[in-house]
Amino acid sequence: MLIALINDSHWGARGDSEKFLNYFSRFYQNIFFPYLQKNNINQVIHLGDLVDKRKNISFTTANRMRKEYIIPSQEMGLQTSIIVGNHDTYFKDTNEINALRELIMNREGFTIYSNPEYAKFDGLRTLMLPWICSENEQRSLSMIKSNSVPVVFAHLELVGFEMSKGQMMEHGMDSSMFQKYKSVYTGHYHHKSSKKNIHYLGTQYEMTWIDYNDPKGFHILDTETLKLTFVPNPERIHIALQYNEEVDPNLNEDCSGKIIKLVVKKKTDEKKLDAFVKKLQNNLDVELKIVDEHLNFETPDIKNIKLENLEDTLKIVTDYANSLDVDVDKKKMISLLSDLYKEAQELR
Repeated sequence: MLIALINDSHWGARGDSEKFLNYFSRFYQNIFFPYLQKNNINQVIHLGDLVDKRKNISFTTANRMRKEYIIPSQEMGLQTSIIVGNHDTYFKDTNEINALRELIMNREGFTIYSNPEYAKFDGLRTLMLPWICSENEQRSLSMIKSNSVPVVFAHLELVGFEMSKGQMMEHGMDSSMFQKYKSVYTGHYHHKSSKKNIHYLGTQYEMTWIDYNDPKGFHILDTETLKLTFVPNPERIHIALQYNEEVDPNLNEDCSGKIIKLVVKKKTDEKKLDAFVKKLQNNLDVELKIVDEHLNFETPDIKNIKLENLEDTLKIVTDYANSLDVDVDKKKMISLLSDLYKEAQELR
């Protein structure tokens, strides 16, 4: 049996951005659903964070998600098992009130896991492990330690894995408690990576500039062999162009609906640059950010921040904290800053 694995869909990302909703929609319409149909796959497991905001969802996002993900899944006859992620649940100490229950409960074809449970897929025995909170922690740890099934599907925060490209998680659960399992497939971190038997599947699409040039897509799992096949998503939303005045950047790629970072390497004629920017924006639904490398950052803590990370707030904070010459535990400080950033994101 083949199962499609997806996770961290984050419907409503970037402040319910229509540009990102369109981008997500293209993934499902042009890549995900056609692939399942072509390969006769009717079982899907979603590893948490269906939605982006813990506290609310806009009518527009709910409408788009229903029309472009939920209803097509039902019309195709897909059977979707979905576990609660940390962005899906309203409170931090319980998964009882969650977006999955309010938005898709009792819909044909969808099974929700708010608490750890055992499940079987074509003979493959698994542990469905949603976000671990204080209410379900004891039960979760007990079922993990029992090691009574070969496979775990989860939404885990494990130490020692990359959350995003180049950004290592310094705190969280110890992965050694899963060492006796054949395979653990988990969502939560947006960068795709594997260590031994643990596989962070990463997101299906880009969400911030830190995802630029990071492989995105979904996975197919063979329940008999546990072979995991990556299906790439070739469509990107972030495009980086370099302007050096002598040669115009290559605009062969369709830039419509994209977010463009134009890095100015050489500029002596402001009017020529303005003309190129107008050409880029003409009749294109683009979001443009211009980064002028001629800017002279005098502060040593700032000048070492890489340009490609300029739009990722958490990365800026982490780099700045690492650059400070202070007598404190930097790992603990970065962990606290990371938690504060997450809190702020969830209050949007």
